[in-house]
Amino acid sequence: ISASSIGVRWRLPAMVRWSCCRCGAPTVGPTPSAQTDVVIAFGVAMQTLPPPDPAAPLPEGRFSGREAFQQLVRDAFASAAREGWAEIILSDAYFHDWPLGERAVIESLNAWARRGRRLTLLACHYDEMIRRHARFVHWRGTWDHLLTCRASRSADPLTLPSMIWSPHWVLHRIDPERCVGVCPTQ
Repeated sequence: ISASSIGVRWRLPAMVRWSCCRCGAPTVGPTPSAQTDVVIAFGVAMQTLPPPDPAAPLPEGRFSGREAFQQLVRDAFASAAREGWAEIILSDAYFHDWPLGERAVIESLNAWARRGRRLTLLACHYDEMIRRHARFVHWRGTWDHLLTCRASRSADPLTLPSMIWSPHWVLHRIDPERCVGVCPTQ
């Protein structure tokens, strides 16, 4: 077993670009002044982007794609913990593609949870959440006094908005199927 077959990580300048496929098309990388991780896994070099700045403000404007949406959700919870948001409202038909079961989200929720805070969830039903987000279900058991869950089984899933709302920031996923949405400025 060689080092390149088990996965080795090196720090290289971001100007080093690796091809994204066998045809040799270059990847789009970060600015030349940044540093990125290059992971060698099973003899193939892959470039990963650097982690976002934890103190950066939440973005405003349009977003597109499931990964962009999930990263915005992670960033929102991290900002809520860092800035001490008093109230957060999450709304979605099923929450099936939200990253609520991820360790980073639960760590942010643990840092956020204090007396006087409020988290409200609105959904058609919570069956998918129970199946897909075990860490969140466990977190809910500990912090149930901060959490309000409302279900409307008769509601049309297409009419229930997919969004995060707080007095500090809003994320509205206009098209949940394609994960296209906006973070309005007001």
